[in-house]
Amino acid sequence: MITQKQHSKDEISKELLYKNRVIKSLFTTFFIVITSLVNIVSIVAFYNGVVSTNCYFLAIDLVFLIMVVLAIFVLPYNHYYYGMNFRNLWENIKDGILFGIPFAIVALLYRYHLIKKGYEIYNFTGYFGFFSLIYPFVAVVQEISIKGILQSYFVKAFETIDQKKTSAIIVTSIVFSEFHAIYGYQAMIATFLYGIITGYIYEKHRSFVAVSIIHTLAGFALFGGSRLP
Repeated sequence: MITQKQHSKDEISKELLYKNRVIKSLFTTFFIVITSLVNIVSIVAFYNGVVSTNCYFLAIDLVFLIMVVLAIFVLPYNHYYYGMNFRNLWENIKDGILFGIPFAIVALLYRYHLIKKGYEIYNFTGYFGFFSLIYPFVAVVQEISIKGILQSYFVKAFETIDQKKTSAIIVTSIVFSEFHAIYGYQAMIATFLYGIITGYIYEKHRSFVAVSIIHTLAGFALFGGSRLP
């Protein structure tokens, strides 16, 4: 027999669950809308010669950073749930290097292809600007934003369908590819595929470490020592 006290606890649990879902849904919607608006405005400004690629990415990454900070204080559950942890650190580091090296090689080959097509801004000049110096931190912020916050939300949102993790990874990868539209459709396809692979790696560890290492290695292979970003 269900007592009045048990019934009250069940009602409170349902109310709390509903409240948490509403908070996560509103935050995720706000996240996607704001970052997309900043992305569109920045791209328009870039192609009109108003801002450089440095300014473009600083604007995007600043929004990502703000969202991560907000997530810590606004979203339900502990930050640990959103990948902000060092769980199985050595396993993360090992997978980060294991997958990061092939990604770096592919990025170098793609960079060489771009240089051969006449994109001189990718030439190896030995130049390392401010953005290059903070790139590892940028990679961490982006991976926590995309994998830790967005992907975690979609996994939970799709819990009633088959292949919920795969569906969440695909949707998240589409969102991530949007932020590389400035480089054209080829870059969007490449980052979408990157998002798919690293999405599964993130789900394996539920930590930002491995995917951030991969992101950093691939990013340096593509941009390091050039005038980009």
